[in-house]
Amino acid sequence: MMDVSQVLWERSASVLFFVCETCIFLATYVITPLTVVLSLLLSNALFWTVRRVRPSLLHQARHLVCAWWKLFSRVWHGHQIIGGENLPTSGPALLIFYHGALPVDYYFLVADTLLYRGRLIQSVVDKFMLSLPGFRTLMWAMNCSPGTQASLVSLLQQGHLVGLSPGGTYEAQMGDNMYKLMWRARDGFARVVSEAGEVPVIPVFTQNLREAYKAFNHGFTQSFWVWLHDSWKIRGFVPVYGGFPVKLRTFIGQAITFPKGSSVEEVPAMSLPTPFLSF
Repeated sequence: MMDVSQVLWERSASVLFFVCETCIFLATYVITPLTVVLSLLLSNALFWTVRRVRPSLLHQARHLVCAWWKLFSRVWHGHQIIGGENLPTSGPALLIFYHGALPVDYYFLVADTLLYRGRLIQSVVDKFMLSLPGFRTLMWAMNCSPGTQASLVSLLQQGHLVGLSPGGTYEAQMGDNMYKLMWRARDGFARVVSEAGEVPVIPVFTQNLREAYKAFNHGFTQSFWVWLHDSWKIRGFVPVYGGFPVKLRTFIGQAITFPKGSSVEEVPAMSLPTPFLSF
């Protein structure tokens, strides 16, 4: 039987942790809106203007926005991409990445890939992103869409880079700095790989992502956020705080290629974008 004093100590530690995290949340909550969210809104405003005034300048506008994100990544996070040579310079590939509380690492990767490899990653996003005011034109300009199994197979067969996170918003909102994958039996991407056939699957993971941006899902609040997500299908409401200028390193793993018709069970086990791979 567990010692009573040990139980009391664990409960006290849990309460103390929650209080400390709440204080950090209140002290840093404004940082993310003033940096990341403002940058997203300004990017959207630029694309909105270009789309209506001079659509022919979309290519230049993309490069300008990506240059800003590249500058932000270096100044604020000293961001590094390790294993960039694993991204193909031509032909298709499916990038599978871990979804942090805020996927700034993915923004940085998209920017770097466009600026230095001349390739725009076709990004799969949750459909609720398309309904958010101030983000719709950005999603259009950077080729972000919810995607279906058929459309993703088509993009890969056309030779595009496609990026997605199987964990999606659930992993973003409910995850913590233990970096546990929270895919909830999602096997859609595995079906895409199986159908597309011979398409390289590239795992992507960013070190310190959960230390830089945190989701306020601690203690009793977590059950509430899960209830909102599962019962009411409400996404994106878990507060994100932090925005600490810690160093981020994005590791791009070696490509794994599956023959066409591979079983759905085979794919996830060999493409996990976690720190437990040989990064």
